[in-house]
Amino acid sequence: MPGIVGLVTRKPRPVAESELRRMLATFPGEPLESQGFWINEAMGLYVGWSARKGAFADVLSIVNERGDLALFFSGEDFPEPSTEARLRTAGHQLVVKKKVKNRKEDNSEKKG
Repeated sequence: MPGIVGLVTRKPRPVAESELRRMLATFPGEPLESQGFWINEAMGLYVGWSARKGAFADVLSIVNERGDLALFFSGEDFPEPSTEARLRTAGHQLVVKKKVKNRKEDNSEKKG
């Protein structure tokens, strides 16, 4: 079952990550689906998702070239064929991430 779960919190990371994992565990985890999560501890953002393999949302998270914007999307997107060329012409770099089952992306700022 595709979907998105998440928390915006000041809770300690172990507590918030545990809650996120419990929310993700509510998805059935069918063979044709993948799951992942993304964490930015400094901002208190914890996002998890389930997507159909091969779907637009199967490559989450989508981050811009500067790394200061992220998109989390549930469902499908069917852009016009010229969209990719238009974005590249505007100077954007388009990189499709390789999907890894239960991928964890930790974008938290390193302290110390």
